[in-house]
Amino acid sequence: ENISGHAHYELSHDLLLAPVVKSRDEARKKVAEQEAKAAEQEARNKAQEQQLAAEQREKEARLEAVKERELRIKENRSRIRYRNAAFVAFFACLAALIFGVLTIRKSKEVEKKKAEIEQQNLQIKAQKEKTDDALRTIIKARKTELIELIKLDKKAEFTQSAEKNAKLLEDVKNYEKADSTLDVIIKKLGQ
Repeated sequence: ENISGHAHYELSHDLLLAPVVKSRDEARKKVAEQEAKAAEQEARNKAQEQQLAAEQREKEARLEAVKERELRIKENRSRIRYRNAAFVAFFACLAALIFGVLTIRKSKEVEKKKAEIEQQNLQIKAQKEKTDDALRTIIKARKTELIELIKLDKKAEFTQSAEKNAKLLEDVKNYEKADSTLDVIIKKLGQ
């Protein structure tokens, strides 16, 4: 009989039934074994795929961890470089600041010394002017004295002494005109 597009056989003899049932059971057993083997193989394949996928994930995780560690090492190196550069810059600024302060102090000391030297020069100049004024006063007094001596020598008719004094007076006038140093004039007057 044809039922739902499949051929069906009906056996009516008992002797034929036992071998057919046995054959059918064996065929079903083989099919079941094949299906079990196929299912087992599929399960093994699936387990193998899962194991491979797990190994792949583990590998990727390890690679990711290595990359992450390398990145952290790079970042740490960068941080260390930046920190070292910051320390160098800080100490350079500190050194420049100290050098600047020392330079300012030295320049103030130099200015102070310059002011002291200027003050000393002014004092020396004032002292020299006083000395020059005193020497001029002495020269004038000596000149006046010589003029008086010449007058007295002329009255007393000491011509030789009058001539000598006149020569001295002439030298004094020449020195004053030539603006010679007062020391030279004093030496001449002392003779």
